[in-house]
This record gives sequence, structure tokens and C-alpha cells, in this order.
Amino acid sequence: MKALTAVALTVAALLSACAQLPPMPAAAVSNIKTIAVVVGTTEKIAVTNRDFLDVETNDTTYTPQEWGVVDMAVAALRRSLEPRFELIIVPAEPVSGDDLYWSVSGHRVEGIVAPAMAASGAKADAILFFSPYSAKAFPSIPWNVEGCGIHTLTWAFTDKTDTWAYCVASLLVIDPATMRELSEGRMKAPDPIHAAALEIPDFKFQSVQLTPEQVGKAKAGIAAALDHYIPIALRETGLIP
Repeated sequence: MKALTAVALTVAALLSACAQLPPMPAAAVSNIKTIAVVVGTTEKIAVTNRDFLDVETNDTTYTPQEWGVVDMAVAALRRSLEPRFELIIVPAEPVSGDDLYWSVSGHRVEGIVAPAMAASGAKADAILFFSPYSAKAFPSIPWNVEGCGIHTLTWAFTDKTDTWAYCVASLLVIDPATMRELSEGRMKAPDPIHAAALEIPDFKFQSVQLTPEQVGKAKAGIAAALDHYIPIALRETGLIP
């Protein structure tokens, strides 16, 4: 049963990947003055140290709260959207479970965005939902990752180690009156083989138990990935040119 579920989720993710919503027309964007920003996160940030032959994989986790991921995402969104739009930040529950396998999911809007908006009482012309999901994030490497994190790969038969900071997410523009999804942008590289990841130079460790200095560098890497890929996703929504 678990195998069938995994296959079904994989197929669902592939189908979802083909169904990206188009950008909003400029006329519709011109009517937006205030945007409620709902930042969803995963329940954990994974730091993975993987052998290329997949003989050994070591993981440790942090919480998005520990690393300030919401603040990083909000800061990146502010740099792209203000002062053209007024932003209202709305706290939200994390995205978890099967929802991570869907890049676009009405269930997330119903289960996360709608309750968050109702609890906040925020009034806005549009909602922008930062919605993490599961996807490939590295060039030529087949493994999926979820949301934001750090991935270190030790290459076989060499001392070469590569480390990436990644963030894979959709930015959904939602009508606050109907909760209908209006447009979508995805944090991804131009190369369709992989999504949003940036290499962290000279970041090598044999253990996933990071030192304070390494934690600082890892956080800076995730912030840089968000700064790099959020504007790409926003252009796809039509909110910025």
C-alpha cells in the first residue's frame, strides 16, 4: 500500500508540475494596492550529508523558527514588492504530509491560507501564499528535497564535496473573496531539471552537527537562495515586470 501511495503521489506531483497558472494581466495587477503575505514553511529544515553512491546518508534537522526562514522570505518579498504594494504579514501553519508533493494544491488554500486569513482579520486586495513543496533542487542529482534546507554531497572516489542551500516553493496569488488561485510563480532555475538551489562555496563538513559558524553560513545560503529565486517566481505571477 505504501508503495502504491508513493507512486500516486509522484504521478500527482508530475501532473501538478505541468499545470502552472499563467501570470495575472497587467490590468488586474494595477487594481492591487494591498497584499496579505502568508508564508508557509515545512515543519523542519533538513541538513543532509549524503554519499554520492547513497551508501550513507546523515541528517539532522532544525526548525524554521530557529533559523528565521519566515523572516528571510518576508524580507526578500519586501525587497521586490515594496513600495509598489503595501504588505500585511499573516502567520500560518506549516505545510506537511502529502501536501508537500503538490506544487499547487487547493487543499493548502482551504486548510492553511483561509484559516490564517480568518484568524488575522487582515483585509487585502490579494493574498500571496509562499507554499513549499517537494522537488528536485540540484543539477544532475535525482533526489527530492522539501522546502528549504542544506544538502552536502560527497562525490565517490574523491575528496570533492559540494554543498547547496535550497528553497523550493510556489508563490500563489489568491483572491481573498473567493479563495480562488489567480496566478502562480515557482522558485526554480531556468533549467527545468532542477529547482531553486545555490552552491555554498568552501562549505565542507563530515558531520551534520553544524558548528555555530557553519549555522551562520547555512542561514546566509538559504537567505541568498530566497533572494535569488523569489523575484523569478514573482515575475511569473505577473505582480512585478
